[in-house]
Amino acid sequence: MALQILLAHSGVTLTVDPCPSTLDDLRSWITRKTTIEASYQILMTARGKQVKLQTLSTEQEVFLYDRRILSSPSMRTSTLLPKKDPPVTFTPETVPDSPNETTLQGWQSLFKRRRAWAIALSDGSRQTVKRIRKLDHEIRVVRRGTAIAVENIKQHVGNLRPKYEESKTWADQLREDQAFLLGNWEHALGILASIRAYEELGNCVHGARAVPPRMSSKLSTRATLRDFVNDGEVEEATRSGGDISRIFANRVDDLNDTFEDVVADSSKTIDDIQKSMTLSDSDAGDQAGRLMEEIEVVARKISADYEHVLGLTDTPKSMAQASKTAQLHKTNFLPSLKETNEEINDLLTRTIEGQENTLKSSVQYLQKISAVESKVSSVHHKLV
Repeated sequence: MALQILLAHSGVTLTVDPCPSTLDDLRSWITRKTTIEASYQILMTARGKQVKLQTLSTEQEVFLYDRRILSSPSMRTSTLLPKKDPPVTFTPETVPDSPNETTLQGWQSLFKRRRAWAIALSDGSRQTVKRIRKLDHEIRVVRRGTAIAVENIKQHVGNLRPKYEESKTWADQLREDQAFLLGNWEHALGILASIRAYEELGNCVHGARAVPPRMSSKLSTRATLRDFVNDGEVEEATRSGGDISRIFANRVDDLNDTFEDVVADSSKTIDDIQKSMTLSDSDAGDQAGRLMEEIEVVARKISADYEHVLGLTDTPKSMAQASKTAQLHKTNFLPSLKETNEEINDLLTRTIEGQENTLKSSVQYLQKISAVESKVSSVHHKLV
């Protein structure tokens, strides 16, 4: 089955048939066709997920991203994006005219030349429309590529949130426990001092070792659990615990700040992209199609009039009818064809400009998405 490779940065579509059986083979094929090395290739499905070998044979299209463009905002993307040729528009020849025809044959010859002119203009305009549709398709591919990257970052942030919430709940509880212990250790020692210790406890704690004389005398009289605690060790543990608690608190705060930055950056980037894509939706292909239909309607009318004049008999009435029809063509049909062709040429120029703007803005948005992805990875790393 054929597989379409859609280049997210340029809109170019490549078709590989049959689809390679492994990802390595697919990447090698892409390198031969695009010069993008395998290590720079990011392959995504239309659903915003990484392409996997298990589903490769069922995919109909794969979006290709160039890692160099995403990870190098300082790099001049013009050196990586394809160079565009200047617009090739169509300019028709001068409209055939012969205002002083005196014979029916002369009028028939004029209609024939005008029909040929209209056909040539139709063919030329059709080629221009074909270019516009190709460019419009590439613009749509670029925008789809950007939208897929947006969907991908949504999934990543969405998957990150429950892990973050779980870790935050655990960390907050741990910080609360640490704060309680560090703030109440003296009170805890006081409680130990109120609990009497028996001689058997001393033997259990010290085992086979001899009970210290101080403890031995106390155990026989009024020893408490407080006597089993080394004050120096407790104070050292308190200082160390405070340091560890502060380090842990700083790490938790840093994680919170990073996660909030990820959420804020991703939300703003997604909103900006969606607004931009809504405001600049391209319909150049449809516009060109409608203009081409107008040309074809007028061209068919000119051709039909030629066939009609060709069948006229050589009479004064026929001469008058041919003259009147020729004048209608001169004042209405032929100027209409020229104007519509110029509109198509202008549309081609605007579409090329629109494509350039789309490519630039798409690269900027994808680089922002890549930056957010890096922050997401950083949070994932801290959660592990």
